[in-house]
Amino acid sequence: MSLKIVRDDITNIKVDAIVNSANHTQPTKKPDGTDGAIHEAAGVEDLLKARKAIGTIEFGDAKETEAFNLSKNARYIIHTVAPIWQGGNNHEIETLRSCYQKSLALALKLNCSSIAFSVMGSGINNIPKKEALNIAVSEIINFLFGHEEVNMDVTLVLFDKETFELCKKVFPNIKERIEDRLVEQIANVEYDGNLSNRRKQQRLIAPAKPLGKTFMEYLDRLLKSKNLDFDDVRIEARVSDKICSDMRNKQNDYHPGKETAIKLALGMHLTLDETQTLLNTAYYALHANSEYDSTIIGCILKEKYKISEVNRELRSKGLQLLPIPKGK
Repeated sequence: MSLKIVRDDITNIKVDAIVNSANHTQPTKKPDGTDGAIHEAAGVEDLLKARKAIGTIEFGDAKETEAFNLSKNARYIIHTVAPIWQGGNNHEIETLRSCYQKSLALALKLNCSSIAFSVMGSGINNIPKKEALNIAVSEIINFLFGHEEVNMDVTLVLFDKETFELCKKVFPNIKERIEDRLVEQIANVEYDGNLSNRRKQQRLIAPAKPLGKTFMEYLDRLLKSKNLDFDDVRIEARVSDKICSDMRNKQNDYHPGKETAIKLALGMHLTLDETQTLLNTAYYALHANSEYDSTIIGCILKEKYKISEVNRELRSKGLQLLPIPKGK
């Protein structure tokens, strides 16, 4: 029973099971990111067919397939679905913890004596790297301490430099088996040679920094400039009474969850630029390389502002919905 942390490409690790941070819905072509790298190493057609047989995987759940061309390194690929970060107020932390718990439980069921994880959710799902790393380490250690009778070795595989440096502060003896230049090359392959364009697109979509205004200051400015009444907006935005009370009582100390900011933008029928600026004052942004965010962007561009319409779009893609208070 052990925890080993290395900086490497997860498809190089020799274990009984490697864990894939997978799409919620079954992919119809090779996905991006680590999911795509695992498909490439295992054999795209074989793994796509196996994923089709599994169907939809719920957020925080885990399912297994055989490893196909990765069989020289692994017997199984365990597919689990990490949440998309929405500010931490939509059960993202609990869901991410469940990814590790369900994957480890499944590995036990499959009689695996070794398993490898990447730091899930810290890529295009936008979970802050420090938070994602803390959850990974804590859940693995909790599992090992809670199953001392089980002979299982767990490897946590770091890939990007930032996560490696964060982890190195706590675990100075981490082995580094991959160079930065190889990380960039592999990442470009994982994104079909389009990594730089993805980054450029993200920069174009996301404002660079807040405008010196708080969320509430900018919200008030928008309401006045559009001659809108806050109560009318919050009803259309389906914002709960509790959140509205917090907004009124805390004023400039109020910090919304990302989904609340999105719903208010929809309730005011904001343009994409206005929406990005509003989110930016709360230190959020809509990123084009996130399926969730790009769906919201698409609705705004198509002037679909009703929460029910937006949720219909999100539901059709198997994504988490914008929350609606009970009875609303």
